Order: sequence, then C-alpha cells, then structure tokens
Amino acid sequence: SSPDIPALRVATWVLSGRLFQEVRGRRNLTYAVHAPLVDRGIAAGGLYVTTVAPDEVLRIMREEVTRLQTELIDARALPEMVGLFLTDYFLDNETNAAQADFLARAQLYKGNYEAADGFVRSLRGVSNEDIPRVARQYMRNMHWAYVGDPGDAPRQAVLRF
Repeated sequence: SSPDIPALRVATWVLSGRLFQEVRGRRNLTYAVHAPLVDRGIAAGGLYVTTVAPDEVLRIMREEVTRLQTELIDARALPEMVGLFLTDYFLDNETNAAQADFLARAQLYKGNYEAADGFVRSLRGVSNEDIPRVARQYMRNMHWAYVGDPGDAPRQAVLRF
C-alpha cells in the first residue's frame, strides 16, 4: 500500500528493459535477463540473469542500476513508457485467475476491491523525478544467489553492489 509502489513498478520495468537491451541485445551475453517486482504482502524486487560471463554482466547490471538512481528519464517519454508497461502488465494478467488476483490484492492491500480502479491512474501519476528517488531508496542492500561452479563465482562483482 506504499505510495512508492507505482514509481517502483515503473522503475523496475525500465530497469528490466535496459538490462535486456544492454546485456542481451547489445552484448549478446544472455538469453534471459530480468528485473522483476513481485508485489505480494511484502514487495520484493530482483535481478536475474543466466550467463557464462557473470563478472561482466554484474558490472553492466550495477551500471544500469546506478544510471536509474542518478539520471532522470525524459519527461516527454515517460507517458509512453507507462503506456507500454500497462500494455505488458495487462497482457500478462489477462486470464480470469489473474484478474481475480488483481482484485483480491486491491481488497487485501487497499481494503476495497474497487481500489483496483486507481491502478492505471496511479501509474500515470509517476513523475520522472520519482524514478531515481525510489531506485536510490529501494535498489540497495542486495542479496545474491549464484548457481554454478563455486570457483567461478563472481565474488568481487557482487561486492561492488
């Protein structure tokens, strides 16, 4: 129910897109990279990647998180970004079960399922100043899990976070 959730949703969506573009698109270092925001009773975010170059990818991830924390998104581009987020969000949540979950979360977190009506409005209210602010506040103190040969674990890259 935090007023920061809409801005955090947009920020993680922007970060996920930037990571996809940089790690997969430009450098071809993965087939799977993502920065999800899981909004349940306690919201949690994450950074996910599969790669054979973890040191390089973690460096890029750190750069993109820092960029999100320090640079403003073009205010003219923000409404289009929010519109794209909403399209993706509702495409991912178009089943009856997902819609029921959406309404149930409004009931649980806001006290009224009709509060779901404000979802789009709250996202459209996010400003370009909100995004670096929530990125600085919440995208820190990360915990890591590494699956692979322990000898190849990117310890120094993780410590830079």
